[in-house]
Amino acid sequence: MERYTFSAATAKSDVYVGLLFPALIMLPILAIQLILFYLNLSDVTRSHPVLFILIIFACVNYSFYIAKKFQSRFVKDYTVILDGSEVTILCDDMEILSGTVVSCNFKGSSSKFFSKAASLDIFTDNEDIKLRARASEGESLLSPNWNPFATGSVSDVDTLLSLGRRIENMLEDMH
Repeated sequence: MERYTFSAATAKSDVYVGLLFPALIMLPILAIQLILFYLNLSDVTRSHPVLFILIIFACVNYSFYIAKKFQSRFVKDYTVILDGSEVTILCDDMEILSGTVVSCNFKGSSSKFFSKAASLDIFTDNEDIKLRARASEGESLLSPNWNPFATGSVSDVDTLLSLGRRIENMLEDMH
């Protein structure tokens, strides 16, 4: 019996974050433009451009903070227990999937300019789960590998990749 523990998000939560992130960034900018238009404050922005830029910067930073908070709610701690061809997946210590593994798709990516990422789809007899993990290698905006959509650490991605390889090898041995 093998046990793998990592932090990841599901494919469905990735869609939510992908739609939520741009909306939260652009809504404050739209609100500022509407306020300026309806209150006839365009002269204020021309006379005080630095103030206008600071307000936009503050709103975008706050939106980014809110988007990261939402994303952190989608990232869960998973524990996968492999016992032969049987798999049990626990999410925050609650069983969410159990059964015999029928197939598995996984891929990982890493490059000089992008953070390490992994995708693992596990299919059982009657259920499936699609897990996504992205490493947050850089800690600042100036880092070449900074990833605003990160779900965990490099070790989480490595664990997901080793789990995928293990399941794939197990399925090859069965056939």
